[in-house]
Amino acid sequence: MGGRCFASTAFTERVQIEGEEYLLHESRLRNLGRGRGRVRRICVRTPEGRQINLLAVSKEPAWRLLEIMLGRWVQENGFKHGNERWGINQLDGRKVESYAPKTVIPNPARRRLDNALRLARHSEGEARRKLAHLEKSKSSRPLREKLESEIARAMAEQVELEALRPSVPKKIALCESEIAGDLVHHDSHYKTVLDTVRIACANAESDLAAVLAPHLAKPAEAKKALANLFAAPGSISVTNRAITVSLAPAGRKDELLAFCSLFDVVNLWKLTLPGDSQQRPLCFKTQL
Repeated sequence: MGGRCFASTAFTERVQIEGEEYLLHESRLRNLGRGRGRVRRICVRTPEGRQINLLAVSKEPAWRLLEIMLGRWVQENGFKHGNERWGINQLDGRKVESYAPKTVIPNPARRRLDNALRLARHSEGEARRKLAHLEKSKSSRPLREKLESEIARAMAEQVELEALRPSVPKKIALCESEIAGDLVHHDSHYKTVLDTVRIACANAESDLAAVLAPHLAKPAEAKKALANLFAAPGSISVTNRAITVSLAPAGRKDELLAFCSLFDVVNLWKLTLPGDSQQRPLCFKTQL
């Protein structure tokens, strides 16, 4: 989040996380405003020199909160990359199947009841808030009477809804619900197979990025460089001794040289096509 930037001399606490050094500064609580109270503000200086401000209510040490957040950012970036690069959240098929009639589901009627109760409580609270700030004068009497009427109506609605709750179970069999015959799902086995392939591809991409990164001028761009490599045009040559894949990727000079180093390593793995009865090795090279 944004906020005040501190001078580098203000960051007095040093912490090592995953081999990288972070600087921490925590001086005073931050007021959230609008009566929401105060929270801890932990200012973090990253190894790249950027400042990140963390807000927290936990009493854990600042370094531990940073460690937790860094782990969370890795997960979120992983989900973001998986969705954008591998389409994890996309619809893989349009064929649907009906749920078994005895499937236990959250009761839609109970959900509507709880939502109505929540709205009634909110209406009461909002009316009481306005009433508490209303000036006591003759001119404000009509508004005061209106607010008191709203409070009484909201309280009466809550009493009615709370009386219904015990008779409306939280969960119910699908065949006894109002959506019986309408609730469907996609083939889970089909989705599982595709997601397994996606995860295998993502893991392979991570392994290749780890090999490629040391040869790049900007190691952090390894996956971006790999995306260019995966999309590169090329040709395939098949002989009795090997299957050679020649690619012509776009990229900077250091990236093209890094691809050559990557292929040197991959070729040592002696990969083969699963369906090749001759088990000919796959050889990769770039068309420089």
